[in-house]
Amino acid sequence: MTAASILAWRAENGAFTSVDELLEVSGIGEVTLADIEAYVHV
Repeated sequence: MTAASILAWRAENGAFTSVDELLEVSGIGEVTLADIEAYVHV
């Protein structure tokens, strides 16, 4: 579900310009971002 939310956000808003923008995605909060941050590249 998180991947689908990320893809939907990108379809509406375009590419992410920073890792912190993931907080705007439904279902991603501070804890989830901390868990995945090391795997994300912008």
